[in-house]
Amino acid sequence: MTGDAIQLDQKALSEIAEKKATCPFIATAVVTGRLPVRNEATNPVASIEDVRRLGNTGGGDLGDLLVLFATGNHAFMRGLTGQLNQKVPDGLFSLDFPGSQGSHPGHSGILEGDPTQLDSGRLSLEDFERLERRAIEGLIRRSDVGKFIAENLHRDPKSKVFGASVARLLADDLGSFVASVGPDLLERLRGSNDVVNGPHRELEENSRNSSAKTISLVRAVSMG
Repeated sequence: MTGDAIQLDQKALSEIAEKKATCPFIATAVVTGRLPVRNEATNPVASIEDVRRLGNTGGGDLGDLLVLFATGNHAFMRGLTGQLNQKVPDGLFSLDFPGSQGSHPGHSGILEGDPTQLDSGRLSLEDFERLERRAIEGLIRRSDVGKFIAENLHRDPKSKVFGASVARLLADDLGSFVASVGPDLLERLRGSNDVVNGPHRELEENSRNSSAKTISLVRAVSMG
């Protein structure tokens, strides 16, 4: 059954983390067993409440942000055709990230290859080094992270969602932007179980489409 957790060996978990769940937080949680995989290895899903609990461990609100991505970007699992065209059951999200709604042009390339292709996750040291070169004494300023995102968008001719004003914002200070819009988005999700069900999921998907710029900004930093 789709909602039941399954037992997988370390090789299978590692393959899910590398090729499918291309997010540093989610991949780590999958490999370590902190986020149970459900359904099957070739079409894996996970519990939204599990990811909320894990992300909020320690008193933060990362889990609420992850719920936003899970409900808005990963609401479809593989159907009979092998494509991500089947709605996941309420309370779950797909662990197939490349090829999903949330996989977008202009991504960093660090953990994902072709954003339109399923199972295209992999580690690109070359792209990671592009980010690492911006570090000074082991630290990277938020404004430099913004410039890195802007560079990724300029490198990908398929990226069309950002205008000049957003590019200037990225070059100025990404942190200020996230701080201004993040709390309001998270407040709508925090503590709400209804957000993962039926009409609420549809509302979240519509919100994702209308605020693609906001979500892409945050996702590019948090999910590679």
